Amino acid sequence: MAWKPSFNQGITSFKELRLDEALNHFSKARGDQQHVIYDSRAAAYEKLGMPKEALRDAKFVIKLAPDHWQGYARAARLFFLASKFDASLSMADLAFSRIKQSSTKRRDEILKLRDDILRAQFAEAERQRLMRNQFEKLPVELLSEVFRYALFDDTAALIRVLRVCSYWRNVAWTTPALWDTLILTPKFPVRKLSLWLNQSKGMIRELHIRADVATHPDWPFPDLANIGWDRIRVLSAVSWDPAQYIDKRKLGNGTLSCLEELVMIEERICRRRASPGLFLLLQNAGLHSLSFSKSELSWKEVSENLTNLTSLSVQSGTKDPQYLVQALEANPGLVTVKILDHFNYICSAQSPLRLSHLTHLELTGSWAPSLLESLVAPNLKTLIIKASSHTLNLAFKRMIANEGAANLTHLVIDRCSIDSSVINYFLQNAEHLTHLQLNSLSKCANTVMDALAGSISPSKGKPTPTPVVMFTDTNRAPILCPALTHIDVSQSQDVLTGPLIRLVKLRISGAAATWEGASGINDNPDLALPPKCARIKSLNLDQCSQIDAAWLPWLRQNVQIVSCVYETKQKSHWR
Repeated sequence: MAWKPSFNQGITSFKELRLDEALNHFSKARGDQQHVIYDSRAAAYEKLGMPKEALRDAKFVIKLAPDHWQGYARAARLFFLASKFDASLSMADLAFSRIKQSSTKRRDEILKLRDDILRAQFAEAERQRLMRNQFEKLPVELLSEVFRYALFDDTAALIRVLRVCSYWRNVAWTTPALWDTLILTPKFPVRKLSLWLNQSKGMIRELHIRADVATHPDWPFPDLANIGWDRIRVLSAVSWDPAQYIDKRKLGNGTLSCLEELVMIEERICRRRASPGLFLLLQNAGLHSLSFSKSELSWKEVSENLTNLTSLSVQSGTKDPQYLVQALEANPGLVTVKILDHFNYICSAQSPLRLSHLTHLELTGSWAPSLLESLVAPNLKTLIIKASSHTLNLAFKRMIANEGAANLTHLVIDRCSIDSSVINYFLQNAEHLTHLQLNSLSKCANTVMDALAGSISPSKGKPTPTPVVMFTDTNRAPILCPALTHIDVSQSQDVLTGPLIRLVKLRISGAAATWEGASGINDNPDLALPPKCARIKSLNLDQCSQIDAAWLPWLRQNVQIVSCVYETKQKSHWR
């Protein structure tokens, strides 16, 4: 019993929280109840925050007294503190099975410890589930397709994908298809070209040369020759002619054979012409989209070499406009045509210019009416005409004869010469029109608003006896452009408040609003709207100086979007 005094001193020191002294006494004690000594020393270690030493002594207790519960209970608590929940739960079960049925307090303590372990185990499993990367369960091929869809409209999103996590970065880094779009900017163009060629395995599908890249001292970069030019489908270049580079490098006749879209841009308007060999390279390429901006374009070369265009956009600098009609005739599949140029030439066609697939047409210049006069485009949906000093009267009348207004949904006439009676007659045939924009038409915009409000007969252009159209169940008068929802008459100085109020009221669904104090406007409770009449959603009245400001609150109450800025900041400052 020589161990008893040291053991008792250790117990006393432990109770008085003199833990270091307790450890010394427990370490000196040696006797036949060694498992009790180890268990007491483990308790001291646990109090001192020394879990490894405490667990070591607990194992000795289990080894020396496997039928006693104390060692298992101690180990269960230590494993629980170390977040080793499986081992802790196993030890707790072993401890519980060794406690006598009569020791209710001890059994309850172990059961409480077991419940704590289970709750902590569940919380840890939930935390791990939330932190687990669920994308790791997807096949790499499927995740790569997800990335491709994410980058479809925004190729710059590749950088964000690389920064999400290491798994995404590894997948994106080893998927060449994600690197098939190369956009060269003045910021580190050489390094970026080398990286993209390496990651894409040379399989570049889209190449975009931004502004100022062609002025780099090392341009053209040597690595450009490593691009698979016969695989490029989209090519966009600012102030650079790829045909000259291809011819100088002698890259072969198959170069650009897969090109589908070409964009040539000059930073400022110049007379620099694209290399004559450019369109020869594209002759068999199946080019679908062509865009030239501020760079000289030969319509003759287009008509001789390109026949599959669906989109054509030209801004300034066109050459030989006498071949414009031939270029359009050579591409009957055109869907979108945008020509913004002020050349002095009257387009004439021996026969009607039929573009059956054309849906979007935008023309700028005094030559535009002559082209419209010969155009047959029954599926046209958007028509934009700007800056034409020559009258559009004949052109619009012929468009009506050729059913050019039948499917029209957007009409823009800006700074053009045209009679209001022609516009009204044209609108009679545009039943599907939803957007109408009449800008800087100071002599006819108000008359058109009157016609839309039902106050003027569209066919005669004269006022009707009553300012508001009356509808009954037996006699419903047609409404001009019943689908119209957006109107823009900005910078049209003749627009008055009355026609706009009548127009908005006519198209408000349900009961008419109460107008108090409106001069020249007759209320009638029997007023009924015709079927399928859309409500006006937006009005742009900027720089319409005759609009009465007192009616703006009413307009904003009945129209979702109303803009009425009487003067620009620049004009106001000048005055």
